[in-house]
Amino acid sequence: MAENMYDFRKFLDTIHQKDLRDFTLVKNQNETEINGDFAIVIPAEASDFIKNTAMDFVDYLFVSMNESLRIISGETEQKKVIRLTVNTELKVKRSFRLICSDDVITIEGADERGIAMGCYYMESVMTMREAPFIPHTDGLLKEPLFTPRMIHSAYGMDVFTENYLKRVAHAGYDTVLVYLRNDANHGSNGPCDFTHLIDMAEAAGLDVYLYSGIKTSITPPIPKQKHFMKPNTAHFSANTPKPKVWFWSANPASSPVMTPIQRRKSPAVPNVVSAPAAKHHPAGGPATIFRNSSPCSGIPFTNMRRMPILCSGLTTGLMRRKICVSS
Repeated sequence: MAENMYDFRKFLDTIHQKDLRDFTLVKNQNETEINGDFAIVIPAEASDFIKNTAMDFVDYLFVSMNESLRIISGETEQKKVIRLTVNTELKVKRSFRLICSDDVITIEGADERGIAMGCYYMESVMTMREAPFIPHTDGLLKEPLFTPRMIHSAYGMDVFTENYLKRVAHAGYDTVLVYLRNDANHGSNGPCDFTHLIDMAEAAGLDVYLYSGIKTSITPPIPKQKHFMKPNTAHFSANTPKPKVWFWSANPASSPVMTPIQRRKSPAVPNVVSAPAAKHHPAGGPATIFRNSSPCSGIPFTNMRRMPILCSGLTTGLMRRKICVSS
């Protein structure tokens, strides 16, 4: 059957694949089967993000594993439960600890995004197992191999939908990159509601990094560069106060008036231009500005070259694995 144009977007918008379960499989003695006898328990004061994470996990079990579970807010006397909770003893952001016994499965996240990563991990395990079976563990600790793990949109240049952002988060990414063109109100496809995009990404557990595509004819020294960037960042921050990081590509290679020789001889400028991340913009805007110091456009910062090239895969392959035996 021929594929129509843009049919790939239907796949990108599908968070959970249907009917992945093999009903002929039987669980082993060291596995717990998640079925309708279980309930997902979240704190009574759980945020919308935790509630959405629990509903996403319920959706996976129903759509992919043909199991229906309910969500309980607060304490319960039910014996078989899957508990989602934050453990402040875990220090690495987005890390989680999985504890699994016959009747109780606990996901302890270092933060709320860590809880989501724990749920995504269990989804990956069940998908590979082709059944809702989770191996027993006294304390499986997983931490991100590196951060940020960024991605441009595969849906279309700077085009993100709510479901696609959730799919990106399920794949283990923690950041999406978006271009800023012409001025502070335009993206790759013209005027862009950056605030709405950032809100959608935040709801999916993702940060947004802005990659400036505003062209300049020269690469000024750092003081001048700060002076040049200030009106642009201030104008943008006043209207969109949430982007986490700027990549400022004030690169002479983008200037049509320079010869190839001039571009090659353009001076190098250090990567980090602004203050540390702890110092925020007065308007609440981006905390850190990276400059593209490469003579070739498209590389956010030079250290990116030394990062592992990971374009896809399960969260299991992107987390550092540790076994912790509880006392």
